[in-house]
Amino acid sequence: MSEFKKKEAMEFVSPFMWAIGILVAIVVSVISIIIQEYYNQWWFLGWGPMAAVNTGAVISLFLMIAFGSILGMVKNKRVFGFFTILLSIIFMTASIGNQFYRFATVAGGLMHDLYKDVLGPVMPDYMFPKDLTVQNYLLTGGVSVPWDAWTVPILYWIIWSIIWSIYTIAIGLVVRQLWVKIEKLTFPTVRILTDTIEYAVTNGRWGIFSKKNTLFWIGWVIGFFIIGGHIWIQQFFPAFPSITPGAGGFNSYELISVLGRILPGGCWVFGLHPGLIAVAFLIPLDVTFSAVFFFVVKTIIDMVQVAMGQLPYDITWSGLTIMDQYGFIQTSSFRWYYVWGGAVMALGVMPLIIHRDYIIDTIRLAFKKKAKSLSEEGEPFSYTVVYTLLAIGFFGWLALLLIGQVPLYAALIWVITFGLLNLGWIRVMADCGYQQLDVMRMGANVVYSIYNGPEVVGKTGTYVLFNDIMLTSEFGHYSDIGPASLQLSKVGESTGLHQRDAYLAIILSAIIGNVIGWPLTVYLFNTFGQARLGGGTQFWWFAFIDNILGTSPMVQNGTDWWLHTDPIQSWYLPALLGVALVVILSIARIIWPTFPLNPIGLFVGGTYHMNWVWFPLVIGCIMKFIVLKIGGTSLYEKRAVPLIIGFIVGYFVTSLASVLILIAMGG
Repeated sequence: MSEFKKKEAMEFVSPFMWAIGILVAIVVSVISIIIQEYYNQWWFLGWGPMAAVNTGAVISLFLMIAFGSILGMVKNKRVFGFFTILLSIIFMTASIGNQFYRFATVAGGLMHDLYKDVLGPVMPDYMFPKDLTVQNYLLTGGVSVPWDAWTVPILYWIIWSIIWSIYTIAIGLVVRQLWVKIEKLTFPTVRILTDTIEYAVTNGRWGIFSKKNTLFWIGWVIGFFIIGGHIWIQQFFPAFPSITPGAGGFNSYELISVLGRILPGGCWVFGLHPGLIAVAFLIPLDVTFSAVFFFVVKTIIDMVQVAMGQLPYDITWSGLTIMDQYGFIQTSSFRWYYVWGGAVMALGVMPLIIHRDYIIDTIRLAFKKKAKSLSEEGEPFSYTVVYTLLAIGFFGWLALLLIGQVPLYAALIWVITFGLLNLGWIRVMADCGYQQLDVMRMGANVVYSIYNGPEVVGKTGTYVLFNDIMLTSEFGHYSDIGPASLQLSKVGESTGLHQRDAYLAIILSAIIGNVIGWPLTVYLFNTFGQARLGGGTQFWWFAFIDNILGTSPMVQNGTDWWLHTDPIQSWYLPALLGVALVVILSIARIIWPTFPLNPIGLFVGGTYHMNWVWFPLVIGCIMKFIVLKIGGTSLYEKRAVPLIIGFIVGYFVTSLASVLILIAMGG
């Protein structure tokens, strides 16, 4: 590292820049909520292809760099890193995933004809207003917010969200040195942000427009005009062939779907998702290969079970329904859902067992003792502060459960299970950037299966259930900033931003996003009503609660809906299988470094959307293999990566053009 970079890495953000950052965070929080909730354009600011990076952060970064280049103000990578971190967290915490989906689910439960009579008497008053008139305002709108009825619930949601954020951030801080400095995990999708900054700052006065960035701009033009252009052209010409963007702003060109007529029980969707192919090109080959391998194995097992009559099958089922049936609902006693959950927890814990001396050193440093081989130099906080934050998050969430009359043993299981799932999720994000962790609800299933029986009736069982709903409802996991925090610390490191500033920006953004997002969401509902928000249908409210309460395996029927039906043996054997597979694969890679199967692929290959993304992963994997075979890392790094990153950035910016057109047309 050069002397300049050493000096740059030790510099902090100035107080003036912090003031600007706080102001920007407040303004962007408002804009994010309005665009995502009022205009229903959540994919514009949400997570991009394969949920790898935050679309809104990429768009904002590109616009900052573009205008800065034109004005000759592109000088300091640290400033771009700072604002990228701020905006990434804002787009997560002031978002449709954090506020709208959780809000709609809780509201739907209290207002749904099937559940309101059960939920009304037992729902804690501090979680939602009980006044039927106040509830009805959410549907009709056109009224001033009755803040006296909403103050306590809003404060509860804000406190709940901030405590959860502190807990998950602290988990990432504990393992940061291990995974960033010792194991040197690649964080492949972070390159979309860091390389874009690098191109702007290091390639001359015109920054991003420098001639040295020709390949980046070729990719950008392809992504913006050729592939993404139809998104906004179709707004003016509705008859234009419908090739619409999927969630996260990437397009799906379906070639052919074989959903069972040829291979009963198979879930094979052959589609070209250009954004996914580009992201797959950045991911390590062993991860993509392993993900596809385990997806194929799991699908073959499903088809064999269908052929043997062990699994139900309907020829009219879509690929998504098949994934639901055989992964999550699955009527057989063995559920893949728990295999993936066990695998995720093992992915986080296994490295800590292998590097157990590291954990011992962090604890010794926390108590101001001398460590064997670890230092706090260059770290954002001392380990005393890190473990204090972890304790605040752990015991804070535990306290919220105990206030809701949850027995101590159940609350402990709850908090520990979600902590382990989050630890594994951080590992997955570091290795491949995959953000959609559908197994988070496994934590609830584990609690319900143990914490079952007459004692769950009443406020206790309802409180546990609704904490689960608030944590995991639909896209709620997109607002879990623990995994993202480690990725963004890597952004800070790559741009010369002091790690303390990086983490202070993360924590501050989480607080600002929640403090602004929750009351603004309540304001929008009372002002415009359900007819304007969330697509204008009650699906957004009631379908979520139906999915969680009415059709999920954790419920029975009638008034016993809160009782979990899975006995303990239904989840622990598949979960142990997931743990065992990760252990075996990890040991195999230690003994044989070239062993092709990465344990990360075991989880990614079983995720909810793998039936859509497996084919793009194959294409991206093959493209990367060919490039490396022909020109090695030199061709890959110097030629292919700039082209691919330009393509992804141009692809994302297309989302901005689409949204602006929709807003201008009154969409």
